[in-house]
Formats: sequence, C-alpha cells, structure tokens
Amino acid sequence: MKTTARLNPVSGERVCHEWPTCERKYYAKGYCFFHYQRIKNGVPFDAPYNVRPNRAAEHGLQGYRRGCRCPVCGEAKSAHNRKHWHGPRPRVVEFDCQFCGKRGIADKRTRAMFCSRACSARAAAWQMAGPRPLVKWVGDPLAEKRAKLNTHSRGDKVLIAGYCVICDGSFIYASRWRRTCSDECAERLEENGRRAARARRRARLRDAFVSSVSPIEIFKRDHYWCYLCNRRTSDDAKVPDPLAPTIDHVIPLAKGGAHEPGNCRTACFECNVRKGDRDVNEMPTGEYQLAG
Repeated sequence: MKTTARLNPVSGERVCHEWPTCERKYYAKGYCFFHYQRIKNGVPFDAPYNVRPNRAAEHGLQGYRRGCRCPVCGEAKSAHNRKHWHGPRPRVVEFDCQFCGKRGIADKRTRAMFCSRACSARAAAWQMAGPRPLVKWVGDPLAEKRAKLNTHSRGDKVLIAGYCVICDGSFIYASRWRRTCSDECAERLEENGRRAARARRRARLRDAFVSSVSPIEIFKRDHYWCYLCNRRTSDDAKVPDPLAPTIDHVIPLAKGGAHEPGNCRTACFECNVRKGDRDVNEMPTGEYQLAG
C-alpha cells in the first residue's frame, strides 16, 4: 500500500493516487476513502460496489466516515432505507387483554398480553402491591426459588423462617434469601467454601477421586469430636489453635485415598499435624486414644 498522495497541480491539495480518474478527496495512505477500504479489504478497484444504490456509488464517499453528505448521496440513502426498512407490515394477530379482557390487535412477533400501556401499568401495579402469603422455609430448591421471587415485591414484605446452616439457630428475614442468621455465621460460611475449594485443589493435585465435601457438614456429622484423641474441638477456633477443627482423611490422599465424605473425619489441628500422611493403623501404640 502506497503511503504518499498525489498533488492536484491546480489547487495543490492532496488527492487520491488514482487521480485524475478518481476525484475523491484524500483520506489515508495515499488514497481516498473508497480506494483505501478496497485495498484494506482486498477488493479489486474494478469490482462492483453494491452496498449503496448506484447514484451513491458513482458519487462516492467524500472523506466522511459516515458517508458523503451531498444531496445526491442523501437521496440515495433515503431510497435505500425506504426499500429495506419500510417494507410491508408484518401480519397481526388478535388476542384477549389479560387485565380488562378486551379484544386487541398486535404484531405477531411481539406476543402482546395487554391491549394498552394503561392496562400493562395497572396489571404491574396490582401484582406488585398485592400482599404475599407467608412461605415456610423447608430447605428444598423449589422453596428457595419461590422465596427469591416473592421477596422482590414493593408491597408487604415476605417473612421467611429458616434455620442457620452454621449454628442451627432459627431466624426470620424479610429482604432476601439467606442461609445464615448473622454476619458472623455468614463469614464462617464463606470461609467454609474457601476451605472446601482448597481441599478439592489439593486432592486434584494428587490425582485423587474428588467428591463434594463440606467441612461444616463433616463437623456436624461428627459432633465436632476428634476421632484421634476423642476430644471435642472448638467450633469457633481457627488454625493454628490446637483445638481448631480440621478435615482428616482416614486413608491419606498420598496413599490412594479419596476426597469424599466417607473418607473424611473430624480431627483437631494438633492430631492432624502429628498424623501427617500416615495411616491410622501405622500410628504407634498409645500415641492416640482412638474413638470407638
């Protein structure tokens, strides 16, 4: 692609390199906008130009990025728009308004439900202002989805009763779907998710079988009791506290154990560190008082 433009000997202005056959204004790289786009797209100069009607193509683009602004090109663009955008109207269908029951006509593609904007606004206001019945939280996905939909009303607030997944305490909320009763339990639930993600990553690094394991559920199943020393761990303690609850694999991952709930037990941090990657049967006699 050439980088220098030719000069008009009369006016001294830069013109297209195809001058005098092309009288369009200079654009870039030595060419006008028309020839520059053709070189950029790999289109020959003599190829037919069928993007716009013939009159606009003959007049060309005079350096404007949105096309020429002369009356000829403007009229050609209007004719093009009338042909492609103002064609025959699509078929209409009749329907019954779901608010007032009147018969209406609408475009087949719109799937209209109301005969006017007034009926649509009244139906929306009636639906949002209407009271919602109390929904009992039962923990199944359908109830959780129903609670999410009902809590976005601008009318009466929906009171949802549930149990905290961390401390098992009952609570009532009215703004949005929740699983915890307080901010402290919410932080512990978030930490539980991060801990489970780290455990899954460590298991994948050892090419072990990975299943869904929630540390909180394992701790609740074992009642926070360490299966190695038969002591109760502290549910609010964190590592490196000796009594902090941790997940230990009965068959270590290094020896082919799986990361699944059946192979996971609750162990205090002190016992988990001492055990390491050894099997329970390999522990010295008397070092631990194993739980029955």
